[in-house]
Amino acid sequence: MSELTQAADALTALLARENQALAVLDLVAATALFDAKQQATAAFVKAQQADSEPPSRAQLRQLDEAARENQRRLAHAIAVQGRLIGLLTRTAPRALAGAANYDRRGAPTTTRTPPVALSARA
Repeated sequence: MSELTQAADALTALLARENQALAVLDLVAATALFDAKQQATAAFVKAQQADSEPPSRAQLRQLDEAARENQRRLAHAIAVQGRLIGLLTRTAPRALAGAANYDRRGAPTTTRTPPVALSARA
């Protein structure tokens, strides 16, 4: 089996794992594969440049299908995450506005609730 064929198989398998995680919106698991995905992609590109024996058409078709599915699933996950962040930024201030406020000693106070900041890591 050529270096390019092995690299194509490894990248296809890695994309399949990421696609499984993205299918259930397990963004933690998908993100955990980021470094391995970069390494597998770099190995595939390096093997292509080395004029290694090409993979079969079936293997290339599988890689192409996995890459296309990955693109669709990533776009969907990003859209869902954006909607969730939008929901939180609209509802959190309203929910906090009605919340009781307390000082350091635990006594009720009329001080307004400070602004809430949300952060998302892609």
